[in-house]
Amino acid sequence: MALTPTAAGRLAAGMAATSSDADLADWLERHAAALLAGNNVTLLPHLPRLLAVDDERRPWLRLVVATTLFARDARDPLPWRMLRDAAAAFRRAGDLVGYGCALYTEGNWSITIGDIPAATRLWEEGRVHLDGHLPAYAHSLANQAWSAYGTGDLVRARTLGEEAVAIAVRHGDARALGTAYTHLSAYEIWLGSFTRASVNLAGADRAFQEITEGVQRYEWPIALVMAGAVEALRGRWPDAHRRMDHAVVAADETGSAWIRGIVHAIRADVSAVATPLRSLADADVAVEALTGVDERWWMSWARVASGRALGAAGHRHAAARTIERVIAEAEVPPVERARHLMLLGEQVVDTDPARARDLITEAIAGFERCGAAYWTGHAWSRLALADGSRAARHWERARAVAPSDPAATYMLRELATLRVSFFTGPAVLVGTTEVRFPTRHALYLLLALAAHAPDGVRAERLGGWLWPDATREVAAHRLKNAVWQVRSHLGAAGGRLYRRGDRLLLDVTGDECDLLALTRRAESLLRGVATEAREVRATIDGLRRPLLDVDGAEWASELGERCAGLAARLATRFPTFAG
Repeated sequence: MALTPTAAGRLAAGMAATSSDADLADWLERHAAALLAGNNVTLLPHLPRLLAVDDERRPWLRLVVATTLFARDARDPLPWRMLRDAAAAFRRAGDLVGYGCALYTEGNWSITIGDIPAATRLWEEGRVHLDGHLPAYAHSLANQAWSAYGTGDLVRARTLGEEAVAIAVRHGDARALGTAYTHLSAYEIWLGSFTRASVNLAGADRAFQEITEGVQRYEWPIALVMAGAVEALRGRWPDAHRRMDHAVVAADETGSAWIRGIVHAIRADVSAVATPLRSLADADVAVEALTGVDERWWMSWARVASGRALGAAGHRHAAARTIERVIAEAEVPPVERARHLMLLGEQVVDTDPARARDLITEAIAGFERCGAAYWTGHAWSRLALADGSRAARHWERARAVAPSDPAATYMLRELATLRVSFFTGPAVLVGTTEVRFPTRHALYLLLALAAHAPDGVRAERLGGWLWPDATREVAAHRLKNAVWQVRSHLGAAGGRLYRRGDRLLLDVTGDECDLLALTRRAESLLRGVATEAREVRATIDGLRRPLLDVDGAEWASELGERCAGLAARLATRFPTFAG
């Protein structure tokens, strides 16, 4: 019965510890195909002994020893020489399966040094020769999906990734399944299918949890950090930090510099804006770890993450130089290059907006060619910062092309914080700066939309509220001007005001608007969620406070009546708490 890669790795360590040289060589020769689809680090302590075994007529053994040497030091030329000697021996003997495994292995090594074209060619040629029942076949298919990703064909990458998952399920290979799910999730993230990515990452987690030997589930931390990345893209930072911190601990426990470097590189990139100083430290750890294993692809991620963190810490010039060098030096997949261009544009948007426009426009074209809908929308939202005269059009385009997901909402929210206060002022703040609108109608427009978030208000009704004595046509014209005034004065937060059909909406949360927070707390109390006397009294008192004087405007009167009604219902529901 054929061994799974996990079982082969476990038994190999036992055989090396208890068997004679001849028996060990025979065993490794027989089960090499399974070992090659797993992790050979369990054989590292036995390398001197393995190198002493005569492998002249044992190409499978030579291939196993080569992969173990590569795991020890990817910069050593000896494993490459042994690998190619084994491949040549397989060809001379007519052993096409062995030759396919050799090509599969060389493809894996090529991708670590960033040679995507070579890896693509080797995987495609190798899989032709591999038996569909071999563990390496499923791994090869998952890796071949990376080659499609490397050419910018995200849809084909996803298709191949789904096929690799199906094959791994058929074979009952937990490690291959975890790996395939992890790879598939990466393509879903680039395609903007975040819900599917989350489901696949949960599948990867379950598959890796089935493996008891930690050394055989060394890719598990990558799945964990990617799950954190999805939460971060959706703005759910507490969950994101928890998952990514877990991934870092798990990566350190693997003892693999490669895994440790990748996980720190991803956390550095994802958290660059939220925690720039920690991201700089993460990037340094990643660069050191990846340099040690000659891993060049992920090195570009670590370097770009360092650039982003420098920018977030206020060092925009240094950030731009760092990202520029990566773009000039690193050969990366098209979708990653598009993202690098967008990130560089973000760094120069204040000092050279014309260049920022060119960079981000080029990034948009790159994302569109790859079918990366979310990232296309993300880039449109950043173009709005560099092209203020057409910002409204760019924000509308961003919302139109991005998929329906919390990440699409957060990509606009993260541009700038927005605070709307009804009870102190009223006042509107973007970041720490209070916004002074040129007309009172512009302010009232924003307040009315904030009060009716998240559902918004029909444009015709809004015009009637703000200009009750005007004709419908005049009110519509004035409303259009007022919308422009609000957007232009909100600056980076201007994308929060948008139109959906015949409705205008303001994207503002309860954490950002005191009135929303108060009315939602009142509704929660009425549902019986909490019944502390102090909370009830504070809520009733808040609802009874004077709201704002808008010259008897209908919308403001309705708002006052709503607050008074909520206060009365609370007093009726909790008479002993009302005071």
